[in-house]
Amino acid sequence: MSLITNSQLLEEIKKLRNFVEASEVRILMEIKTKLTEKIITLEKENSILQEKVEILERQNKRNNIIIFGIKSSVPDILTRNICDKLNNLLNLKLTVDQINNIYCLGNVPQVPVKVEFISTNTKLQVLKNCSNLKGTNIIISHDLTTSQRETNNILRRHLKRVKSSANRCYIKDDKLLIDNEILSAEEVLAYEAAEVGGNTILYTNSAPGTPSVDIVENPPAPNLEKLKKGENSEVQTKQPSNSTPKAELQKNNSVKPRTRFGSTNNNKTFFLSLSLKT
Repeated sequence: MSLITNSQLLEEIKKLRNFVEASEVRILMEIKTKLTEKIITLEKENSILQEKVEILERQNKRNNIIIFGIKSSVPDILTRNICDKLNNLLNLKLTVDQINNIYCLGNVPQVPVKVEFISTNTKLQVLKNCSNLKGTNIIISHDLTTSQRETNNILRRHLKRVKSSANRCYIKDDKLLIDNEILSAEEVLAYEAAEVGGNTILYTNSAPGTPSVDIVENPPAPNLEKLKKGENSEVQTKQPSNSTPKAELQKNNSVKPRTRFGSTNNNKTFFLSLSLKT
């Protein structure tokens, strides 16, 4: 009977340990792969369900309008009263039968009112005559879903920025039309991210280790065509030095960005980029 030496025993233990570790790694990788595939599948299903819910919400809201600025208390907001107000303000001849239901969206003095019409044509007729509301504090708008409101907020924000430099600029069907360009909300966000280098911070320096605000003076405008093709837009940034003079640090700390996209000072446009102190 042959004896097993200590070195042979240690070698066998080492082989067994390596085998167990390799098996554990293989099992963990298989579990990770299965979980990743399951997550991807669930994300796709969730996206499909969200799209279906969005479609249903838009269908339910397609005949609705929201009225802001009506000076009436909640008990006075009745179908007959709203019908009369719309007729007087918009020079229409609506009847109570054309209104399906009315809801008060809150209990404030000038509570927004949601009006459900029985047909889309009646709603469009009301919106078409909204030009008669000029000079009043009353606003009539579509009854939008949460997704539509978020999209419109993004488009309106960009509309205000470019309106002064564009001949034609308006929002239609969740798109922003600027002269001959048609932009979606995703393209607007990508365009804005490219303008500020993709990293925006709205706070001044507070303590060591926190992100610091650096100023980029007159950065080159991003190329919209390249952006749509997926190419990266180059934005020149001012790299901070580890030994920044105290006076310059105080100057940087005094900068308070006025908007998300930048501020104007002495006819020079400044944009913000993100850098981390080391």
